[in-house]
Amino acid sequence: YSKKPYGVYIMTPESARQIIRIAGIVAGGEPPRLSYLLEPNGALSYDDFSLEMALTFAEAGHGFHVGPMAMAGLDAPVTLAGTLVMQNAYNLIANVIAYLWGTRCGWSGSAHTMDLRSSLCSFGSPNQVLIGFAAVQLGNWYGFEVGANCALTDACVPDFQGGFEKGMSAIAMLLAGAGYGAQGIVGADQGTSFEQLVIDNEWASALDHIFSRGVEVNAETLAVDVIRRVGILGSFLADEHTVRHMRDTYWRSTIFNYESWDAWMAKGGKDVYARAHERVKEILAAHYPPEPVVSEPVKRELDALIADAMAHPERFQAERYRYQAPA
Repeated sequence: YSKKPYGVYIMTPESARQIIRIAGIVAGGEPPRLSYLLEPNGALSYDDFSLEMALTFAEAGHGFHVGPMAMAGLDAPVTLAGTLVMQNAYNLIANVIAYLWGTRCGWSGSAHTMDLRSSLCSFGSPNQVLIGFAAVQLGNWYGFEVGANCALTDACVPDFQGGFEKGMSAIAMLLAGAGYGAQGIVGADQGTSFEQLVIDNEWASALDHIFSRGVEVNAETLAVDVIRRVGILGSFLADEHTVRHMRDTYWRSTIFNYESWDAWMAKGGKDVYARAHERVKEILAAHYPPEPVVSEPVKRELDALIADAMAHPERFQAERYRYQAPA
């Protein structure tokens, strides 16, 4: 029901094979674009069935990407430099594996620090920015573009903490030249929120306005003749130059408030979460019931594949792939 790219955690090699089949059916003969997320399962370790799933994708002509989420103080040294050594090692070995398998990988700055009071992985620590800066420099030195685990938060609800932590690392990483994604998350992978996704979409739009546009400088935009025409104590509001360019210059928010206190209170004094919730209801109402984005023959083929998988759950048992240490 959606044409947007999506990601799921794949737990067994059989699941990987079925997902590749599903993608092939949906693509209708065209090569689908898939990538497997290869993550370590502990210090200096990729487990056997994760590698098997990565190989399954590689053999089918797809790539994989690495998520070396080393956590400072737990499965990596508590010092950031030591954590970066671990992250570097995970990235390097993943790219060696990808090269040997004839596929592609990438470079990830996804290490984190542990909150020493709770032992939880921290998504919103300012250390995320420092780790991201270093990851970009290391990855670029090796010749890679870098994606960083940024624009995230430890806040469990969309609040000021969430906005500050997300904005802090998102802007820093964009300035450093790193990409980011995975919006709509609240807490350190503890859940997702439709309202948070709407809010994230809003500030991401604002950052896109900043980083993709710049300031165009030419005779028309410098508007020296307009300044001369309007003159001292004049108003540019009704000038034709303003009418001509106002839509290009103006960034319009759908949920952030830019009204006065009186105007805001007259409309109920709703904060950004309340407005995001209303926007969520509008979006869901406008797109329900959802319309299929695949043809009926493709739907039947997918239904048959899913029915077969549901009839044989034993093929998807993770236990059969779990590594057993030699006696």
